[in-house]
Amino acid sequence: MIMNHDKFISKYLRGLLNFNYTKIIGTGFIQASIFYDLKFYSMKDKTLNKSVNDYVNSLEKVFEKRKQWKEFAFPLLIKILHEIRENHEIGWQVQELNWLMNNKAVNISFVTFPKSLIDKWNGAVDIDFIKGAALVFSQKYNGDVSVFIIYPDVAESAIESNIKDIGIYNPNEFNENFIMNKVTLFLEEIIVWEENVIKHKVGF
Repeated sequence: MIMNHDKFISKYLRGLLNFNYTKIIGTGFIQASIFYDLKFYSMKDKTLNKSVNDYVNSLEKVFEKRKQWKEFAFPLLIKILHEIRENHEIGWQVQELNWLMNNKAVNISFVTFPKSLIDKWNGAVDIDFIKGAALVFSQKYNGDVSVFIIYPDVAESAIESNIKDIGIYNPNEFNENFIMNKVTLFLEEIIVWEENVIKHKVGF
């Protein structure tokens, strides 16, 4: 039996394109739901386009924050922390660090006793200095900056963890007052640590 031409076309298109044809009219004109399918595809395409744009925008924000860190926040940190170290000689130093290829960090840490105490005792300090305390500003991959405190790693310390997270900040938030406040918080935390560590140990 020879299949009707119109039926052949309809069956072929159903299988090939998976369209939902509603009826066959006349000698071959097909009324299909193609417009519905195209509309559905258009809606999905708009959703995809939005996701693509959101992705590109998120990367652009990362680039902007990393640029802000590199050109503004990081140089400002170095400048202010060095000024603090020079104006207050309490045995700390400033270090620039490279955690990974894409990340940079700067910290201010204690390496010795305050100069005033050393001078007062004419250098005759017979106590082991406990090193390790540091305030760290570390760039994250997404451009934000993680600020945290590292406590000295002392087995007898009452502090459960040797790291305390202060917060994650946009590089745009950095200014002299912001940095000063974080250094002040660091000193307050280390004073508390010193009071809770075993009594026969001193230093930071």
